[in-house]
Amino acid sequence: MLNWMSVQIIRHLFSKRFTNPYPVDHMPDDLTAAMEAAGRGELSLNEPVETWGRFRGKVGYDKETCIGCGMCMKVCPANAIHWSPDEPKKIIIHNDRCCFCAQCNDICPVDALTMTRDFAISSYDRKSNVTLDTGKADRKPFQREWTYREGETPDTSEISEPTAPSEKEVYSVIEEKCVGCTLCAKVCPVKAIEGKVKEKHVIDPKKCVACGLCAEKCPKDAIEKIKITL
Repeated sequence: MLNWMSVQIIRHLFSKRFTNPYPVDHMPDDLTAAMEAAGRGELSLNEPVETWGRFRGKVGYDKETCIGCGMCMKVCPANAIHWSPDEPKKIIIHNDRCCFCAQCNDICPVDALTMTRDFAISSYDRKSNVTLDTGKADRKPFQREWTYREGETPDTSEISEPTAPSEKEVYSVIEEKCVGCTLCAKVCPVKAIEGKVKEKHVIDPKKCVACGLCAEKCPKDAIEKIKITL
């Protein structure tokens, strides 16, 4: 009888495999012995499939571009991103905890984080498997491009530079509360805050990346998040 499961099995016979096949054609009795035989050239292994557009591998990190805003740590659901113990305002990524959700990739205001196609990250010492600096990525794909296979051309007409006015979230100083302590200016990673001691400070909305560090540091709650029209 032809049922839904049969239809699915037939469909998979003709569809392209998205994940890697088993290393050998048939399940061996001893996997270790099979790998050793492959090393001696007595057994051929299946080639891994090529990763494609929607694949999200190990997170790449451009340390030079990073401004140390900490937004990636705030959104990481797996607590995989920590401050570097060796360099201030730089991060390390624990690959053994990463769940490849790409939230850090999306939230980074300066594109210092990106999803690579590197999936070979297994290690005998998982705690030492961390990402410190992979350099600047060739390009950072739009999220929408991850739904297309290799060779397909995504429709980027909707993700081109906006022509109509758009809103941007930034932080602004509440003048009547500001006491000019300068703490906000000291922690701003992009130097968007100006002002002298005991004078009202001003945040440049064009430079502000909405990291929120200034609002967290302000002792008088004199900084609020607002939306502006670009």
